[in-house]
Amino acid sequence: MAEVENIETLKQLKEINFYYYVGLKQAQEKGTKIAYLNALGPIEFIYAFDALPAYPENHAVVLQAKRMALETAQAAEARGFAPDICSYARCDLGYRFSGKSPIGGIPIPDLIVYSSAQCFTLFKWFEELSRMYNVPLFVLDIPGQGRGLRAAPDKFAVTYVKEQLYQLIQWLEDKLGQKFDLSRFRETVRLSNEASKLFYMVLLAAQKVPAPLTLFDQYLAMAPIVDQRGKKVTVDFYRNLVEELKDRISRGIEGVPGEKYRFWWDGLPLWMAMRDFYQILMERKINLVANNYTRAWCQLSFEAKDDLDQMLEQYATNLIRSFDPMIRERSFDIAIAIKQYQLNGYLLHSDHSCRFLSLGLMDTLKTVHKISGIPGLLLDTDHGDPRLYQSEIMRNRLDAYLEMLKPIAR
Repeated sequence: MAEVENIETLKQLKEINFYYYVGLKQAQEKGTKIAYLNALGPIEFIYAFDALPAYPENHAVVLQAKRMALETAQAAEARGFAPDICSYARCDLGYRFSGKSPIGGIPIPDLIVYSSAQCFTLFKWFEELSRMYNVPLFVLDIPGQGRGLRAAPDKFAVTYVKEQLYQLIQWLEDKLGQKFDLSRFRETVRLSNEASKLFYMVLLAAQKVPAPLTLFDQYLAMAPIVDQRGKKVTVDFYRNLVEELKDRISRGIEGVPGEKYRFWWDGLPLWMAMRDFYQILMERKINLVANNYTRAWCQLSFEAKDDLDQMLEQYATNLIRSFDPMIRERSFDIAIAIKQYQLNGYLLHSDHSCRFLSLGLMDTLKTVHKISGIPGLLLDTDHGDPRLYQSEIMRNRLDAYLEMLKPIAR
């Protein structure tokens, strides 16, 4: 197997992530308030104040990627949390009971902001954290309308969310003891929007055949867009990454040397088995190039404007659209991606502890096959619990699937 030429810009992440986590702890020691958010939470509002965002989900990913998922999940299960609830929640809560973390954990929150645009079940986890630390919790309720990403949401739904965003500003002013600064918010939004556009260019680079990167590179690259969206360091990182990807394309450098299969991956990453799954795919010259996960932060971005109401209206609209991936919409997404990314296969992840993203997958398989003529493969595992991942079964399923497909023309 040919040697992979790694993306140099991604090496910057070690320092970027280190200073982010160390910075959280140092800032709290100096009196800075820490706000817990979920991954699609309104980070721009937090950075507009003298507060810093921290992410229990991101910490759970670290636990899973560093192979501490089993002991932390079992620590939560020993306290009565069911083994079939979200493995993110079990790992993070288990850390709080066991104290086990490869990065020393994350600071205790001063307040929590939850947005249901991402996943309605996460609320129970954040509610538990609010009780555990006796800190205030703000719930940003995003209504689902079944219209998908491409249709305009109901205007009354947009107004409903926009009013909550005004309430969030007032709530943050009260809890943080600080007045909202519109100019500071606008600058944060500007940087957030610029980073989102650059990150989208990173994802689009995978349309090139052969692709200069893999989905695993995208997973590594997504950390700043999640926890430091609205900061200059994030913009600088993605600007450098875009330039390097352009150079890789011009020089014909492949993310998967000898790329033969280009697949869509649906759902959350297999954090606890990332290295093994990567190796399985590399051995078969399979490149996961398109997905419905990493692009989420691009879909949330909104423009910096002079008028606050216009900004909040655009953001409210994007939040509702992001919450609305219908079964039909997901099928169309994959079918469109098959053409845009020149795919010859797609993998759907039936995620044991993420029922929200696992709804309707059999219907999705049938619909995409009917539209594209290409069969898909449904894999049954979990995004974080190693007890539900079996390497040999994964290899056998993929080998049988590849017998149904034609390699891409080179």
